[in-house]
Amino acid sequence: MLRAERPSGNAEAPEPLRFFSLSIPALSGALIRYEGEDGLWTSEPLREGVFRRENICLETEEGFFFFSLPQAYEDLGRSTVRCLDGSEGLLMIEAPEEGGFRVDMLGLCPAEGFCDALVLRMRGERPDFQGENSITVWDRYTREGTSRWLFDGYHRFAPEAYEPTCEDGYYFCPAGFITDLMAKQIGSCPAARYLALASWDTMLSRQSGEGFWKTEPRSLWLYGSYGIEEGFYDTRFNTDLMETGLVIYEKLGYLPGVEAVRRYADFYKAYAGDEHTETVSGGWLVADYGGTGTHAPVHTSLNHQAAECRCLYGLAELLEDPELGELADRLLSAILDTGAGWIKPDHDLYYSVSAAGEFSGRDYLTLTFEDLTGLKELLLSKGRPIDSRLQLLIDEKEFWLIENELKDR
Repeated sequence: MLRAERPSGNAEAPEPLRFFSLSIPALSGALIRYEGEDGLWTSEPLREGVFRRENICLETEEGFFFFSLPQAYEDLGRSTVRCLDGSEGLLMIEAPEEGGFRVDMLGLCPAEGFCDALVLRMRGERPDFQGENSITVWDRYTREGTSRWLFDGYHRFAPEAYEPTCEDGYYFCPAGFITDLMAKQIGSCPAARYLALASWDTMLSRQSGEGFWKTEPRSLWLYGSYGIEEGFYDTRFNTDLMETGLVIYEKLGYLPGVEAVRRYADFYKAYAGDEHTETVSGGWLVADYGGTGTHAPVHTSLNHQAAECRCLYGLAELLEDPELGELADRLLSAILDTGAGWIKPDHDLYYSVSAAGEFSGRDYLTLTFEDLTGLKELLLSKGRPIDSRLQLLIDEKEFWLIENELKDR
């Protein structure tokens, strides 16, 4: 993962910045390009040319290379950037007189911005380009979709309710969804392991001194409703990142950076102890969001609660920490205690419950259902019985999904 910045005070038209150079002694090799509209990879003999706005792979005697070409951004502050149109990088392949090929990856970096790029090199391995592979997923998710991968982590399209925001704006998102996609492909694509571990390491580097991963922009919704300032704690995004770590551990049998995970677990135990509403049997409904200053009591949404509960059981095993398992039981008890209160007259579920006990809001179409069924599957894998109150929530949501033709019978 590479970053380049143009020296300040240089307002002239930018000259290309060289990110990466490679000399290939032999004339043999393959140029592999992804044709996004057709969804196919095409391979041809290595040749001269200038290639832009593409995902490009080279297969040579020096190894297999994947290039995610440079893209220029402007820093807007609060871990938010603007993608600069017309500043895409290029890959230049030349055949010098002395033989072989010379490969240069170049970026166009205006004075007010910086350029980020990625190069992956593997020896003795190559993805299977005939089917789905992690390089295709990386390209679709970070080039064609609403996300970007930058030198300092995963960035997601900045919504209008965030400050700062703009057209083509992206903010650092603690969930690191692309890392999770790569982790789940470990074992099926050789590139997935490298991309998962490299991006996981980058995401861990963004952990705050308090132990969690901050969402740096100000959310106008959270600020207006609760007085929560920028740099807030989002339990769902942080849980998603920790669950990615659990996937990596399951796939590899070890987890780099486990101490960062332990610091987060210690933070969460303290946070849950301070920011919860107790239910009738002693369960805890943990607040979805937290801030550094004083703010009003925050709601709990069912999707956050179920995902946190599931994650805590996994972290308890990974870290051999029984307190995390006990905390997961508390969160589960709160779901069961509030059971039928989540159900709307039309069989859909409410989105959240306030600290005062008022259920409200429109639930996600499928996310909460997936979280509840995932929690059920985890409990079954541990030999735990499924409480009828949890099953009722799953059944009601499933009925609503089927009635609204969002799920097959």
